[in-house]
Amino acid sequence: MTDLPPTSDARGRSLRLDASHVLTVVFGRGGPAIPIHDISRGGFSIQTSRRFSVGSLHSVWLIAESGPRVGLVARVAHTLTPSASAGLITGFEFMETQLPATSHQLDQLIAAVMKRGTEVR
Repeated sequence: MTDLPPTSDARGRSLRLDASHVLTVVFGRGGPAIPIHDISRGGFSIQTSRRFSVGSLHSVWLIAESGPRVGLVARVAHTLTPSASAGLITGFEFMETQLPATSHQLDQLIAAVMKRGTEVR
């Protein structure tokens, strides 16, 4: 069994792992794979030029380069603009009602990120 990071910090926030170059997300039934910026047990974020409406729901596939994948629904929690050249950072949260059924699959994705030696943020 792989040692996984703690699920939250002292203030109760989910810890995020740098998932760049390890995980991608595909929206809906197809389309381009977008690199995932970071992931936690509560959600993920991407960097893109596409603007998503806060509160909107999206069917997504999270895919690890090593093979594990999980399909679920994610809600747009926020969109940040770090700088004009960097594009938008959009944060998505996993819907709590589906987490019990997908927690093992999410753990596999997080384990794939941990194997790459990524940093906890």
